[in-house]
Amino acid sequence: MAPAKWLMHWHPNPGVTLNTQILSEACGCAESLGGTKDGRWKTSIIFYRPMTRDGAGGAQQNLPPDVPRELLGVALHERPGLYFSILRNQRLVLQADAAFSQVMEKLQSFKARVNLNFEGFQYQLGDFCLRIGKCVPNNTETLRGIMMEALKSAPKPAKLTTKGDEHFCGMDNGDTFNTTVAILLSKRSTGSQILEPTEKSSIQCFMSKIISALARLTRRFMLLWVQVEYYPLSSIEKSRAIMVDFFDIWQETLAKKSLPGRFIHVESNFAEYGLSDHYSFQHTAVQYATCLQQLMAAVRA
Repeated sequence: MAPAKWLMHWHPNPGVTLNTQILSEACGCAESLGGTKDGRWKTSIIFYRPMTRDGAGGAQQNLPPDVPRELLGVALHERPGLYFSILRNQRLVLQADAAFSQVMEKLQSFKARVNLNFEGFQYQLGDFCLRIGKCVPNNTETLRGIMMEALKSAPKPAKLTTKGDEHFCGMDNGDTFNTTVAILLSKRSTGSQILEPTEKSSIQCFMSKIISALARLTRRFMLLWVQVEYYPLSSIEKSRAIMVDFFDIWQETLAKKSLPGRFIHVESNFAEYGLSDHYSFQHTAVQYATCLQQLMAAVRA
């Protein structure tokens, strides 16, 4: 079961040219929130166009109406053994073995026209994973866009120390961000006093920033957080509130840099592709198709 994920693309201000300095500043924001660099990542997207020829001279014919005008192939960083194909006009997403692209070449029904790589650095931030990177054509360093992924990883149990009627929620390297917030909210709902540690880790400092944002949520959301202790957040609807709060904090941090633009999250219509509320890697492939569309539009603007 895949954790819920958001993809966001960088939308520059009018007349501003993309450059690697913006990418560096975005990575700096992840580190300022307590994120630790956890290697590199790379996701590839290939644009395929149909190849139809007559039997005589090999000239291209007009395409029949039932033949897709384009096909997107997506090779995700976290699933190297799988390959995802998207027919945007038909609203179809297919999952196949990684050898699917080789089959396409042998069949010669579709030809690869453009190969784009999304690559950069990955950061661990409590139970969140951030991937920040650039979009470049294959075999070149021409910057076409900047984007990021934000996802919730599987949670681990947090520790709770009881002192009489008071409750202290500690977080060390074995504790996790989301379960700690869950316990804090649960104790707040019962009126118990919460004692914070005198010295906070970077993750604790980050946690304290969103406590106020979470406080307005209903008891239903508090129970949702308790459920997170046992399961990853794979429900798109249930994870929406925490992702929105996380994104708000990210935008506030980025705003302090006075960068010429902002990150934008455009929601994909998963229902059009027949995808359920439970997040899967097919959802990620569809998000990449949506994100790429928006990113290219921003570059052309």
